[in-house]
Parts: sequence; C-alpha cells; structure tokens
Amino acid sequence: MTEQKATRILKEEMGWESDSGKIKAFAMAISALEEIQQYRKIGTVEEVKQYKEIADNMNAVDMATLCIMLDKLKKYQSIGTPEKCREAVEKQRAKKPIDRCMFSECPNCGDVEIQYCTYCPNCGQKLYWSEEPEMRSE
Repeated sequence: MTEQKATRILKEEMGWESDSGKIKAFAMAISALEEIQQYRKIGTVEEVKQYKEIADNMNAVDMATLCIMLDKLKKYQSIGTPEKCREAVEKQRAKKPIDRCMFSECPNCGDVEIQYCTYCPNCGQKLYWSEEPEMRSE
C-alpha cells in the first residue's frame, strides 16, 4: 500500500470516528505519511550525500552549466510531458463531430454542447462542420 492510499483511507475513516483521541491519532498518522512523501521527493539520505559530494567537487564552469541545464529542465517541465504535448497537437487536428440525429457529439470526449463551435468547450478538440472530407494540415 502506498502512502497516498493509506492517507486517503485514514481521511475517509476520520469521517466515521467520533472519539477525539482517535481523530487526533488519525491526524498524526496522516501528517507522518505526508512528511514521508515529502522526503521521498527529495531522495534518500544516501542520495542527498552523494549529490552534495558531487556539488562540492564541481568547479564554477560546471556549476554554471548545471544551473543552465536545470533552468532549461524547469522550462521543459512547465510545458508538460511529451505525451501531453502530443495530445495537445492531436487536438488541433480538426475532427468531424459525430452526428446523433438530434445533436452532435465531440469525437474526442463525447460532449454534446458543441453545436457549431470551432473547438469543443469541454476538451478543446478542434472541430470542423463541413460535409467535405477532413483536411489534415501537418
């Protein structure tokens, strides 16, 4: 069981308990699990010691290069994962809504509140309404 699952179960159980001692115990357990999650994000003690040793042995040029690389990584991560980027590009390829007689449905998410919208208001999928075959632009 992961800390996240344990935390979720404890929070659910807290709602059923009325004994204030048990509630305090649940709160302490949740706090401890959340703290463990924070430490896991940082790394183990051995990993942190190893990183410190590497940093101590770096010269100014290496340190500057590392800072530049970390800055580029942060920018890259702020954009999103490659999968998210591919998904966003795919949504910009117009798709014909699915005709359901009384309404039209988004081919990506199934939303029906799309009548003659250029983009689905629910998922952002680009839509085209023409009767001509879909034109793909790369």
